Amino acid sequence: MKRVSRNKKVYNFDKNNKPVLEVEVGEIFVVEAQDSQDGNVTSDADVLENGVDLDHVNPCTGPIYINGAEVGDTVEIEIIDIQCKGDGFICILPGDGILREYTTPYTKIIKITDDTAIFDGDISFPIKPMIGTIGTTPIVPLPTGRSGVHGGNFDSPTMGIGSKLHLPVFVKGGLLLVGDCHARQCDSEFGMGLEVSADVYLKVTNIKKGVQIPGPIIERADTWATVATGETLGEAIVKASKHMADFLNERLGISINEAAVILSCVGNVRLCQATGIGLYTSTARIEVPKTIDKLHRLD
Repeated sequence: MKRVSRNKKVYNFDKNNKPVLEVEVGEIFVVEAQDSQDGNVTSDADVLENGVDLDHVNPCTGPIYINGAEVGDTVEIEIIDIQCKGDGFICILPGDGILREYTTPYTKIIKITDDTAIFDGDISFPIKPMIGTIGTTPIVPLPTGRSGVHGGNFDSPTMGIGSKLHLPVFVKGGLLLVGDCHARQCDSEFGMGLEVSADVYLKVTNIKKGVQIPGPIIERADTWATVATGETLGEAIVKASKHMADFLNERLGISINEAAVILSCVGNVRLCQATGIGLYTSTARIEVPKTIDKLHRLD
């Protein structure tokens, strides 16, 4: 099985990055992902007093060249497994996160034992590993700490084992990057995910030729979700909603008004990345259950 080391990392989605791995459709491969702070947080004393630079955070492994992926296509990538490596951490950053007006710099190392994260002797919760940053490479370079139509740092907690991610292709081979894994993360990320290094097992399941979607789409066994980035959270929600309406229009052959009716009933607005409200971009997703269509057009 092909494997790419976490030492093969970059801090920008850039078409000039040289591929470090080449994969075929249907081939399972392993991406070793470094944690968001590049291994520099190892104890509770490692507080990030100066916050983080979003243009130099979330080192990503890659890029990975997908044979057969051409400009204008869409690639489908399945998450086979995510194996956390070592303990995790969360840093509360000055001036960042939902509680930014009330918190001070703080770091908590959280022990991970088997499938459990242990906050202390009385508080623990199951882990639910997910990928925070993953995307194809856009035409214009973009830091791995940012998100957009290519994917990137969109931090959806549904990007875990069993999910499929649909991404547009902007450059030949797609040039996929992966990093910023979390052992667990809530909707909105709130402050920071439970940051970990991880080995990520992926498979490119399909390339849709000549079909380019407007942004990331997450497929799970029972739901579809469109993801969008906005300068404000409201803008992100509107974009994700428009993408979902267009998706339903294409899949179900319904009008935009009919899509609005369906979304009013079963379209759930979920927050992916809202830690920087008022400071920087946010990401949101709109989820719709597959079971609404008895003709199985959403399967």
